[in-house]
Amino acid sequence: MKKKLQIVFIILIQISGLTSAQNLTQTEIDSIINDLYSDDWTVVDNATLGIIDNTITEALPILRDNFWNQSLNSRISYLEAMKALKSQETLSYGLTLFDTLQIKTYQGIDTVYKKLYLIDELFDLGDFSKIDYLEYCADNLVSKSNLELCIQIWSFA
Repeated sequence: MKKKLQIVFIILIQISGLTSAQNLTQTEIDSIINDLYSDDWTVVDNATLGIIDNTITEALPILRDNFWNQSLNSRISYLEAMKALKSQETLSYGLTLFDTLQIKTYQGIDTVYKKLYLIDELFDLGDFSKIDYLEYCADNLVSKSNLELCIQIWSFA
């Protein structure tokens, strides 16, 4: 009986911790949303994590409207937040971003890795339309880390 009470007590503590994380003040929510406009992608990344962790659905219009004004890294973060908030536009934004990476290069950014990451996100959304790119990566010389990611994604396809 004592063991059961301890388990119930632990569960209650965990549940209360989850609930308190979602009870942000409007000022805290506004601060997180305002960070989406930062030029520093690490600030944007932290904001999207806050949006995901606290299910801040009020951020969806900003994520959609500001998506293409962001850096590549911030777009990836925006996409993750849109996916977590179950935005209907997530798939189309992900596909368009992938297609953009097919024709545009970014100095200092491994776009092959970004495309592989996007393919994994698209797979999570049930879209396998870019699976040919995995074959391309497997058949062509790519960096070791990209090849490892390619194999990892391929094994879950």
